[in-house]
Amino acid sequence: MVVSRGHPPIPPLPADPARTMAAIAENLAGAHPVADRLDARQRWAVARHVAALRGGP
Repeated sequence: MVVSRGHPPIPPLPADPARTMAAIAENLAGAHPVADRLDARQRWAVARHVAALRGGP
């Protein structure tokens, strides 16, 4: 929906949960970094959730 209104598409997150966690924490995927708001345990939970959404481990 937002892409159809001119917002650039969000780049895909890496398939590897460790790289996904780094992308989430350090803004490697173009989103706002969250390292200052989520501790490592919470970032891992987000990375595992992203992997589960795409059918990964």
